[in-house]
Amino acid sequence: MLTATKQSITGYWIEPLKKNIYSLEEINYFLYHHIDLVYREFFNEQLFDYIEKELQQPVMADDLRKIAERKGDTGEFVRYLLNESYYYNSRELAEISGLVAAIDTMGQAERFKIQGDSWYKSGQLESALRCYLEALKYRGTEDVGDAFYARVSYAIGTIYAMQFMCKSANTFFSYAYDLSPDPAFARACLYMSILAGDDEELLSSIVKYKVSDDYLDTIKERVAATRAEIEASDEMRDFSGNLEHSEYAEELLQLWKNKYYTMLK
Repeated sequence: MLTATKQSITGYWIEPLKKNIYSLEEINYFLYHHIDLVYREFFNEQLFDYIEKELQQPVMADDLRKIAERKGDTGEFVRYLLNESYYYNSRELAEISGLVAAIDTMGQAERFKIQGDSWYKSGQLESALRCYLEALKYRGTEDVGDAFYARVSYAIGTIYAMQFMCKSANTFFSYAYDLSPDPAFARACLYMSILAGDDEELLSSIVKYKVSDDYLDTIKERVAATRAEIEASDEMRDFSGNLEHSEYAEELLQLWKNKYYTMLK
Protein backbone atom coordinates (compact mmCIF):
# COMPACT_ATOMS: atom_id res chain seq x y z
CA MET A 1 0.00 0.00 0.00
CA LEU A 2 1.27 3.48 -0.87
CA THR A 3 1.68 5.65 2.20
CA ALA A 4 2.05 9.40 2.62
CA THR A 5 2.68 9.43 6.36
CA LYS A 6 5.36 7.70 8.41
CA GLN A 7 5.52 3.92 8.20
CA SER A 8 6.46 2.38 11.52
CA ILE A 9 8.94 -0.41 12.10
CA THR A 10 6.82 -1.83 14.90
CA GLY A 11 3.48 -3.21 13.74
CA TYR A 12 0.10 -2.65 15.35
CA TRP A 13 -1.97 -5.83 15.63
CA ILE A 14 -5.48 -5.71 14.12
CA GLU A 15 -7.24 -8.61 15.80
CA PRO A 16 -10.22 -8.91 13.38
CA LEU A 17 -7.79 -9.20 10.44
CA LYS A 18 -5.21 -11.28 12.32
CA LYS A 19 -2.38 -9.13 10.97
CA ASN A 20 -0.13 -6.17 11.76
CA ILE A 21 -0.46 -2.78 10.12
CA TYR A 22 2.35 -0.22 9.87
CA SER A 23 0.87 3.14 8.85
CA LEU A 24 -2.00 5.55 9.26
CA GLU A 25 -3.11 4.68 5.73
CA GLU A 26 -3.44 1.03 6.69
CA ILE A 27 -5.53 1.96 9.72
CA ASN A 28 -7.81 3.94 7.45
CA TYR A 29 -7.96 1.10 4.93
CA PHE A 30 -9.18 -1.17 7.71
CA LEU A 31 -11.82 1.36 8.79
CA TYR A 32 -13.04 1.96 5.24
CA HIS A 33 -13.05 -1.56 3.83
CA HIS A 34 -13.89 -3.51 6.99
CA ILE A 35 -16.38 -1.19 8.67
CA ASP A 36 -18.39 -4.28 9.66
CA LEU A 37 -15.47 -5.37 11.89
CA VAL A 38 -15.03 -2.03 13.66
CA TYR A 39 -16.28 -1.69 17.26
CA ARG A 40 -15.84 0.98 19.92
CA GLU A 41 -13.16 -1.10 21.65
CA PHE A 42 -10.85 -0.64 18.68
CA PHE A 43 -10.29 3.00 19.71
CA ASN A 44 -8.27 2.60 22.89
CA GLU A 45 -5.19 4.04 24.58
CA GLN A 46 -2.97 1.44 22.94
CA LEU A 47 -4.01 2.68 19.49
CA PHE A 48 -3.62 6.31 20.53
CA ASP A 49 -0.09 5.62 21.83
CA TYR A 50 0.81 3.86 18.60
CA ILE A 51 -0.39 6.81 16.51
CA GLU A 52 1.46 9.27 18.74
CA LYS A 53 4.79 7.49 19.18
CA GLU A 54 5.24 5.06 16.30
CA LEU A 55 3.49 7.08 13.59
CA GLN A 56 4.61 10.43 15.07
CA GLN A 57 1.16 12.00 14.97
CA PRO A 58 0.82 13.58 18.45
CA VAL A 59 -1.90 16.07 17.48
CA MET A 60 -4.06 13.33 16.00
CA ALA A 61 -3.52 11.12 19.04
CA ASP A 62 -4.47 14.00 21.35
CA ASP A 63 -7.66 14.67 19.36
CA LEU A 64 -8.62 11.01 19.59
CA ARG A 65 -8.08 11.05 23.35
CA LYS A 66 -10.37 14.07 23.61
CA ILE A 67 -13.10 12.20 21.72
CA ALA A 68 -12.68 9.32 24.18
CA GLU A 69 -12.81 11.66 27.19
CA ARG A 70 -16.15 13.10 26.11
CA LYS A 71 -17.40 9.56 25.44
CA GLY A 72 -17.71 9.99 21.70
CA ASP A 73 -19.30 7.17 19.75
CA THR A 74 -17.57 4.84 17.29
CA GLY A 75 -18.74 6.80 14.27
CA GLU A 76 -17.05 9.96 15.57
CA PHE A 77 -13.68 8.19 15.81
CA VAL A 78 -14.06 6.74 12.32
CA ARG A 79 -15.08 10.05 10.76
CA TYR A 80 -12.19 11.86 12.42
CA LEU A 81 -9.54 9.44 11.22
CA LEU A 82 -10.92 9.15 7.69
CA ASN A 83 -11.29 12.91 7.31
CA GLU A 84 -7.93 13.83 8.83
CA SER A 85 -5.90 11.32 6.85
CA TYR A 86 -7.04 12.60 3.43
CA TYR A 87 -6.52 9.05 2.17
CA TYR A 88 -10.06 8.89 0.76
CA ASN A 89 -11.71 11.61 -1.31
CA SER A 90 -15.11 13.17 -0.60
CA ARG A 91 -16.95 10.83 -2.99
CA GLU A 92 -15.47 7.75 -1.35
CA LEU A 93 -16.30 9.06 2.12
CA ALA A 94 -19.86 9.82 1.07
CA GLU A 95 -20.29 6.21 -0.07
CA ILE A 96 -19.85 4.84 3.46
CA SER A 97 -21.24 7.80 5.42
CA GLY A 98 -24.49 5.94 6.09
CA LEU A 99 -22.65 2.92 7.46
CA VAL A 100 -20.47 5.09 9.66
CA ALA A 101 -23.51 6.93 11.05
CA ALA A 102 -25.22 3.64 11.92
CA ILE A 103 -22.19 1.76 13.20
CA ASP A 104 -23.08 1.99 16.90
CA THR A 105 -26.58 0.58 16.36
CA MET A 106 -25.59 -1.96 13.72
CA GLY A 107 -26.50 -5.54 14.62
CA GLN A 108 -24.59 -8.69 13.75
CA ALA A 109 -26.89 -9.50 10.84
CA GLU A 110 -26.20 -6.14 9.24
CA ARG A 111 -22.47 -6.55 9.77
CA PHE A 112 -22.54 -9.98 8.13
CA LYS A 113 -24.47 -8.57 5.16
CA ILE A 114 -21.96 -5.75 4.69
CA GLN A 115 -19.16 -8.31 4.75
CA GLY A 116 -21.08 -10.54 2.35
CA ASP A 117 -21.70 -7.66 -0.06
CA SER A 118 -17.99 -6.89 -0.06
CA TRP A 119 -17.09 -10.51 -0.85
CA TYR A 120 -19.75 -10.63 -3.55
CA LYS A 121 -18.44 -7.51 -5.29
CA SER A 122 -14.95 -9.00 -5.33
CA GLY A 123 -16.23 -12.24 -6.88
CA GLN A 124 -15.65 -14.38 -3.77
CA LEU A 125 -19.03 -16.09 -3.94
CA GLU A 126 -18.43 -18.85 -1.39
CA SER A 127 -17.26 -16.35 1.22
CA ALA A 128 -20.22 -14.10 0.42
CA LEU A 129 -22.60 -17.04 0.77
CA ARG A 130 -21.25 -17.92 4.22
CA CYS A 131 -21.76 -14.34 5.41
CA TYR A 132 -25.31 -14.12 4.03
CA LEU A 133 -26.27 -17.44 5.62
CA GLU A 134 -24.88 -16.23 8.96
CA ALA A 135 -26.86 -13.00 8.64
CA LEU A 136 -30.08 -14.93 8.04
CA LYS A 137 -29.63 -16.81 11.33
CA TYR A 138 -30.27 -13.60 13.26
CA ARG A 139 -33.85 -13.17 12.03
CA GLY A 140 -36.08 -12.80 15.06
CA THR A 141 -33.21 -12.02 17.42
CA GLU A 142 -32.35 -8.49 16.25
CA ASP A 143 -34.45 -5.41 15.57
CA VAL A 144 -34.18 -5.58 11.79
CA GLY A 145 -37.25 -5.76 9.55
CA ASP A 146 -38.15 -8.68 7.31
CA ALA A 147 -37.43 -6.59 4.21
CA PHE A 148 -33.74 -6.70 5.19
CA TYR A 149 -33.77 -10.49 5.55
CA ALA A 150 -35.64 -10.77 2.24
CA ARG A 151 -32.73 -9.01 0.51
CA VAL A 152 -30.29 -11.34 2.23
CA SER A 153 -32.30 -14.38 1.15
CA TYR A 154 -32.48 -13.08 -2.43
CA ALA A 155 -28.70 -12.60 -2.45
CA ILE A 156 -28.27 -16.22 -1.32
CA GLY A 157 -30.64 -17.39 -4.05
CA THR A 158 -28.72 -15.42 -6.68
CA ILE A 159 -25.42 -17.07 -5.69
CA TYR A 160 -27.02 -20.51 -5.89
CA ALA A 161 -28.54 -19.60 -9.25
CA MET A 162 -25.14 -18.55 -10.56
CA GLN A 163 -23.88 -21.99 -9.53
CA PHE A 164 -26.89 -23.67 -11.20
CA MET A 165 -28.12 -25.09 -7.91
CA CYS A 166 -31.67 -24.54 -9.08
CA LYS A 167 -33.75 -25.93 -6.21
CA SER A 168 -31.58 -24.21 -3.59
CA ALA A 169 -31.90 -20.94 -5.50
CA ASN A 170 -35.68 -21.21 -5.65
CA THR A 171 -35.90 -22.07 -1.96
CA PHE A 172 -34.31 -18.74 -1.07
CA PHE A 173 -36.10 -16.74 -3.79
CA SER A 174 -39.39 -18.08 -2.45
CA TYR A 175 -38.40 -17.34 1.15
CA ALA A 176 -37.46 -13.79 0.14
CA TYR A 177 -40.93 -13.34 -1.34
CA ASP A 178 -42.57 -14.75 1.80
CA LEU A 179 -40.70 -12.20 3.89
CA SER A 180 -41.37 -9.29 1.55
CA PRO A 181 -43.60 -9.77 -1.52
CA ASP A 182 -41.43 -8.01 -4.08
CA PRO A 183 -42.29 -8.97 -7.70
CA ALA A 184 -38.55 -9.29 -8.41
CA PHE A 185 -38.37 -12.26 -6.03
CA ALA A 186 -41.33 -13.97 -7.72
CA ARG A 187 -39.82 -13.31 -11.15
CA ALA A 188 -36.55 -14.91 -10.06
CA CYS A 189 -38.43 -18.08 -9.05
CA LEU A 190 -40.11 -18.26 -12.45
CA TYR A 191 -36.85 -17.73 -14.34
CA MET A 192 -35.07 -20.39 -12.32
CA SER A 193 -37.85 -22.94 -12.81
CA ILE A 194 -37.93 -22.38 -16.57
CA LEU A 195 -34.17 -22.46 -16.92
CA ALA A 196 -34.00 -25.69 -14.93
CA GLY A 197 -36.82 -27.26 -16.92
CA ASP A 198 -38.57 -28.04 -13.63
CA ASP A 199 -42.25 -28.15 -14.61
CA GLU A 200 -43.38 -29.07 -11.09
CA GLU A 201 -41.57 -26.11 -9.58
CA LEU A 202 -42.85 -23.86 -12.36
CA LEU A 203 -46.45 -24.89 -11.75
CA SER A 204 -46.03 -24.28 -8.04
CA SER A 205 -44.64 -20.78 -8.76
CA ILE A 206 -47.46 -19.97 -11.19
CA VAL A 207 -50.06 -20.84 -8.54
CA LYS A 208 -48.22 -19.11 -5.67
CA TYR A 209 -47.55 -15.86 -7.52
CA LYS A 210 -50.80 -15.84 -9.55
CA VAL A 211 -48.92 -15.49 -12.83
CA SER A 212 -50.96 -14.66 -15.92
CA ASP A 213 -50.47 -16.55 -19.16
CA ASP A 214 -49.29 -13.39 -20.91
CA TYR A 215 -46.65 -12.65 -18.29
CA LEU A 216 -45.48 -16.27 -18.29
CA ASP A 217 -45.14 -16.16 -22.07
CA THR A 218 -43.07 -12.98 -21.81
CA ILE A 219 -40.65 -14.63 -19.39
CA LYS A 220 -40.39 -17.75 -21.55
CA GLU A 221 -39.62 -15.57 -24.57
CA ARG A 222 -36.81 -13.83 -22.69
CA VAL A 223 -35.34 -17.17 -21.62
CA ALA A 224 -35.59 -18.53 -25.14
CA ALA A 225 -34.02 -15.39 -26.59
CA THR A 226 -31.10 -15.67 -24.19
CA ARG A 227 -30.58 -19.33 -25.07
CA ALA A 228 -30.71 -18.50 -28.78
CA GLU A 229 -28.21 -15.68 -28.31
CA ILE A 230 -25.78 -17.98 -26.54
CA GLU A 231 -26.18 -20.74 -29.12
CA ALA A 232 -25.48 -18.29 -31.95
CA SER A 233 -22.54 -16.67 -30.21
CA ASP A 234 -18.90 -16.88 -31.20
CA GLU A 235 -18.23 -18.54 -27.85
CA MET A 236 -20.58 -21.41 -28.71
CA ARG A 237 -19.00 -21.88 -32.13
CA ASP A 238 -15.54 -21.91 -30.55
CA PHE A 239 -16.76 -24.36 -27.95
CA SER A 240 -18.27 -26.66 -30.60
CA GLY A 241 -14.99 -26.71 -32.48
CA ASN A 242 -12.87 -27.34 -29.42
CA LEU A 243 -14.73 -29.97 -27.44
CA GLU A 244 -11.48 -31.62 -26.45
CA HIS A 245 -10.50 -28.57 -24.39
CA SER A 246 -12.24 -28.52 -21.00
CA GLU A 247 -11.59 -24.82 -20.45
CA TYR A 248 -14.08 -23.97 -23.20
CA ALA A 249 -16.84 -25.68 -21.26
CA GLU A 250 -16.03 -23.58 -18.21
CA GLU A 251 -15.99 -20.38 -20.27
CA LEU A 252 -19.35 -21.18 -21.83
CA LEU A 253 -20.84 -22.01 -18.44
CA GLN A 254 -19.65 -18.66 -17.10
CA LEU A 255 -21.21 -16.89 -20.07
CA TRP A 256 -24.54 -18.56 -19.39
CA LYS A 257 -24.33 -17.65 -15.71
CA ASN A 258 -23.68 -14.02 -16.58
CA LYS A 259 -26.62 -13.94 -18.99
CA TYR A 260 -28.90 -15.48 -16.41
CA TYR A 261 -27.78 -13.06 -13.72
CA THR A 262 -28.53 -10.15 -16.06
CA MET A 263 -32.09 -11.43 -16.53
CA LEU A 264 -32.65 -11.52 -12.78
CA LYS A 265 -32.04 -7.79 -12.46
